[in-house]
Amino acid sequence: MNIKKILIGAVILLITASLVSADWNMFRHDLNRSGYTGESSPLTNNFLWSYNAGGQLVSSPSISDNMVFFGSWDHKLYALNASPLSMSTSDRLIWSFTAEKPIFSSPAVAEGMVFFSSSREITGVYLNETSGKVKDCNNLLTEQLCFNFSYWCEWDNTECKPTYTGWRQISVIHSVNKSNGDTIWNFSTGGSEGWYSSPAVAQGTIFIGSASVSPAKGRIYALNSSTGELIWNYTIDGADVKSSPAVSDGMVFVGSHADVSYVNPGSTIPGRIYALNASSLQMSPSERLIWNYATKSLCDEGSGEGQYPCSIFSSPAVFGDMVFFGSNDNHVYALNKSSGNLIWNYSTGDDIRSSPAVAYDMVFIGSMDGKIYALNKSSGNLIWNYSVGAVDIVSSPAVANNIVYIGGGNNNIYVLNASTGKLIWTYVTGAYVDSSPAIVNGAEDGMLFIGSGDNKLYAFGTLYPDLTVTSINIPQDIKDGQIVQINATIANQGEGDAEYEVSFYYDIKAPAYLIGTVSGSIVHFKEENVSVEWDTAGKPGEHIIYAVAAVTSMHADKNNSNNIKNETANVSVPDRSLRIIPHRKRVNLNDNFIIFLNISSDITINRAEFNLIFNSSILDLDSADIKEGYFFTNHSHSIINGNLNFTANGSANGTGILAKINFTAKETGLSELNLVNVNFYNTSGPIQGVLPLPVGGEINVCIAGDVDCACENNNYRVDIDDLMIVAQAFNTRAGDGNFDLRADLKQDNIINIFDLAAVGRNFASQRSC
Repeated sequence: MNIKKILIGAVILLITASLVSADWNMFRHDLNRSGYTGESSPLTNNFLWSYNAGGQLVSSPSISDNMVFFGSWDHKLYALNASPLSMSTSDRLIWSFTAEKPIFSSPAVAEGMVFFSSSREITGVYLNETSGKVKDCNNLLTEQLCFNFSYWCEWDNTECKPTYTGWRQISVIHSVNKSNGDTIWNFSTGGSEGWYSSPAVAQGTIFIGSASVSPAKGRIYALNSSTGELIWNYTIDGADVKSSPAVSDGMVFVGSHADVSYVNPGSTIPGRIYALNASSLQMSPSERLIWNYATKSLCDEGSGEGQYPCSIFSSPAVFGDMVFFGSNDNHVYALNKSSGNLIWNYSTGDDIRSSPAVAYDMVFIGSMDGKIYALNKSSGNLIWNYSVGAVDIVSSPAVANNIVYIGGGNNNIYVLNASTGKLIWTYVTGAYVDSSPAIVNGAEDGMLFIGSGDNKLYAFGTLYPDLTVTSINIPQDIKDGQIVQINATIANQGEGDAEYEVSFYYDIKAPAYLIGTVSGSIVHFKEENVSVEWDTAGKPGEHIIYAVAAVTSMHADKNNSNNIKNETANVSVPDRSLRIIPHRKRVNLNDNFIIFLNISSDITINRAEFNLIFNSSILDLDSADIKEGYFFTNHSHSIINGNLNFTANGSANGTGILAKINFTAKETGLSELNLVNVNFYNTSGPIQGVLPLPVGGEINVCIAGDVDCACENNNYRVDIDDLMIVAQAFNTRAGDGNFDLRADLKQDNIINIFDLAAVGRNFASQRSC
């Protein structure tokens, strides 16, 4: 059991986000088409980079393994390096795949492959005006892909000739290698407008919609993702499928589109939502169909154009036992997932081609009336709407971090507070934004990708630095009294540049033990060397030297766990030197304690004199006793005005304890201990040629359990800060990287339950300072 983690968890409550994929592998993020991710997301309109494709972008991006995939009107599917760092166009492009026609479909990434749909042309020769049979279809092997041209003859108002030659587009589903874009397989549907539907990949099966326009006949296909072989298809007469299927609990949900170009005005064939059995087993259409739901039959296409069948462009989103979608009849619908029964609908001011996002018990969707809506998931009641003006909204919202991201027909990207609908930020592109955003956690606050009609894919996010201390270099042979240089190497392992401070401490990471601070700036992926000088006078013995790096610029450090490093320094006493060093100590109020005065020398001393100055209001020496030292046979002392006057006579040679002085801590506070008027003699008189550099020390008197012993608002107190210091250093020993001497309340060089108990016993105690 990790007691340290339990202790920290007792004082800090961590609320974790929903466990969802960190990538955005397909249109609307997942098989439920939720449009939601639990990852962090950009809080500001910080533009990182854009990539200029050769055509407009309607396709929505998908992201996987730091690669972003999207299609363009220039017939290409692009795979880019999604890194937030700016780089050249050639470095950004990993590969591209060229199809015969524009790519509107949004790719899906799974199993090391990228799946998407486009179209290609075939030609046919009309032989018999009566039979309408076709002799040749570009030598296609499947006769069902051939067609007659009577429709085009009628449309062009021309007479069909026995040798009339024409062309036709058919839909193609592509599978390409994720790493290099090489073709793995493709499948021709026979439909002509299936490239709008985006694939869903679930457990080795691809689900996608397609269309045939003469006559109108849409299909939903299930293909083997490895081979492209047909598993099953389901036909919808009188409508095509431009909606992208959602998959949940063995069911496929998709909307149909009654294409008004090929259906007579006044037709009553409505758009429908279909729920199909996703099983790979062969079954009849009636067995495949679980339910379907028809929206309003006729929609007004505009002044003078009459009424046409309503359609569903919107891709359904599944959440729990509910299915949500928008319709060209201006409504948002919520149906029961199992039965298809209506739960609620909500009327907007115009067509809905946007697909809903579901998060935080709300449904978010855009409308052609220029508004973004947030509806209560259970009731359909309006929570808020935000108007972008008299422009179409075709883009579908992406939701993360309690923020809604969506594009508008007025060239803008809009970012709104999910709870209130309040505008957080916008960004203006060069054309309409029908593409839907995708979000990944590519930086500390996430990255946003979205396409625009100006041919560009845009990336937003924040470049965060990651400052780390990689090494400390300390001289090996340090003599007390030397000024030595301590070197450290810092590296910025993050994408963002940073301004920094590196502070060096000895023994404790506290201001009183600060050696020095170095400031500067460092660019991403670079190293720098920094150094300070350390005066070792009065510091013999072993010390832990810390280098602590901190980012001081606006954007916080991406990872604070690697910002500190420590090494051990050994300070020895030089030959023919003399030091009197009071033992630095933290004591509790009312404690009795001893100060040791040490002498280091390679010569004989016959007499020593000095005064020890201390704060008598904090330390009590009235009843103290100076005990005989290691090598003086007699000594005397007196206390005058709270200061100790000490003399010793005899013969001393070598290193040892000169005296032990008993104190009592009678009040909280910091008392300096200063040695003054220090003189040493031998039989010849004052000692020459040595370094009599007495140095002061300090005694910090604290309330028991007051780890940081800090005076705040005229009070010392035992509080949560003290508990945190002990918890963070729990189960460490002196010399460990996380060891904090302040937390060692028992002063046994280990931080354990006894130190924690000391804080607990006196929690909330306080005393004036």
